[in-house]
Amino acid sequence: MDDIDDLLDEVEREFALNEKSERPRNVKKVNQREIPKRNAVQVGDDMDKQIDDILGQDEDIFSDSIMKQNNKKSMPELLNNASENKNTKCFPPCLGGTSMKKGISVTGHKRACNNLRCTSCDFKVLCFDNHQWNSSVDYLFFRNKMPDRVKLQLKLKKMPGCNAYCCQCSWKSIKEPTVISQCKDLKWVCGKH
Repeated sequence: MDDIDDLLDEVEREFALNEKSERPRNVKKVNQREIPKRNAVQVGDDMDKQIDDILGQDEDIFSDSIMKQNNKKSMPELLNNASENKNTKCFPPCLGGTSMKKGISVTGHKRACNNLRCTSCDFKVLCFDNHQWNSSVDYLFFRNKMPDRVKLQLKLKKMPGCNAYCCQCSWKSIKEPTVISQCKDLKWVCGKH
């Protein structure tokens, strides 16, 4: 353990020697580390830029510019425009039975996402309308049969109003509208519309 500490100290000293010659003038030392001075306006601007990068302004169908362009359009028209964009994600992504419309889901207008992808197995999520999974299905069944819809139908049974969803590692039969984040065992996300 002492060897590691000695090595880290040596690297830090070497780094500090190289940094002294290149150090900018607006830097102060805090606890032996150099931190550039910033005023509150710069920090706020930087945080706004980071938030915009994380959220991806292009993907936000309700960004200020789009709302200004479409201020006279109804919500269904905005949803149709968003689905034509091919770069928009559902918020929140939902599952639902056959009574729920399919498409892009936005707050206030929830729809069953028809472009789900699993972050665990990286397969597209398949949906079978008016069916539910037989109780005998298990992980190996989906592991071996996915993505062949014909083979998967062997373990489906008719259930009006219900949708059977699956990927290679998870499955769910749903009749009522449900936000995916409420299903703790599912790692499904919207794959953009």
